[in-house]
Amino acid sequence: MDATFCVDTPTELQNALTTAAGNGEDDTIRVKIGTYAGDSAVAFTYTTSQNNALTIEGGWVSGSMLDCFYFVDDPTQTVLSGSDARPVLYMNGTAGSSGAITVRNLTIRDGNSASEVGGLR
Repeated sequence: MDATFCVDTPTELQNALTTAAGNGEDDTIRVKIGTYAGDSAVAFTYTTSQNNALTIEGGWVSGSMLDCFYFVDDPTQTVLSGSDARPVLYMNGTAGSSGAITVRNLTIRDGNSASEVGGLR
């Protein structure tokens, strides 16, 4: 069974990443068009020890009655931001874990870190 999330706030995005890291399923996180800026040390994090795939994709729009009903193929429309204050997206699998991680149709910007990568790690 696969899990699909539809998110439209920074909190929903982080909650979906946290759930996906431990639910034992292949996951797709559909991010609605907009700008998302997290406020922790790293804007958004995903750390797992599972062997499941994760796809995060931007460009989703709600229809009249359905969330994430259709897709706009323009990565500039969905932005993950570090607000010039923190790294943007940290994704990690523990030693011995496997699973494809796909990030598509997103712009990652405004990352900042004195010691690590500021964008996607």
